Amino acid sequence: TYLYLKLGRSDDYMRYLVLQEQEAESEKKLSDFKTMITQLSAKLVEQPEALPKWYLLAKSYLALGEYDKAADTFYRMTRFIPQDHADYAAIKGHYAQALFLAAGETITPAVTAAVDSALALDPEESSALTLKGVQAYDQREYRQAIDYWRRAERKASPDQIERFLEPAIASATEALGGAPETTPQVSKVAVTPAASIPVRLNLDP
Repeated sequence: TYLYLKLGRSDDYMRYLVLQEQEAESEKKLSDFKTMITQLSAKLVEQPEALPKWYLLAKSYLALGEYDKAADTFYRMTRFIPQDHADYAAIKGHYAQALFLAAGETITPAVTAAVDSALALDPEESSALTLKGVQAYDQREYRQAIDYWRRAERKASPDQIERFLEPAIASATEALGGAPETTPQVSKVAVTPAASIPVRLNLDP
């Protein structure tokens, strides 16, 4: 066939077939994942105050890159839990992150308001501090950015520290003329680590 002639040797053709199979499997997983998200969303109509499921739904939207839906979900969570709830500040921080991503990685007035709200409740809220660092970095206030990111590390996950905070701190350190601590490659998208759809949805009550 033309395809075989184009690819050349048979082992090249076999690799092509394997890649095609993997792509089809990935598309099926994505379709199944979206179906489960729809089911989860419907279940929350029956259980409107099931906080862990709301959190899972918001994180699932982030995994799909549907940042507007993620932001809306986090916002709805803040409407039914009291401000003195242990997770309220963290949810506000996640809300700010989702708004940031939905706005094309821009610190908008809405992002700033959500960040300030989170930090007013918990001065060490890591998501909000991370965004404060991004804003300071963009304004070339590198020492301030480093300070925010160091504070964010106190409550951040190990993955967040490794994938964003430490590289970001290294980049700011290099910008100040110091020796970088790690490879200084910073992507603001890493503020919310990308997901490859490995999220496990549990729809049980």
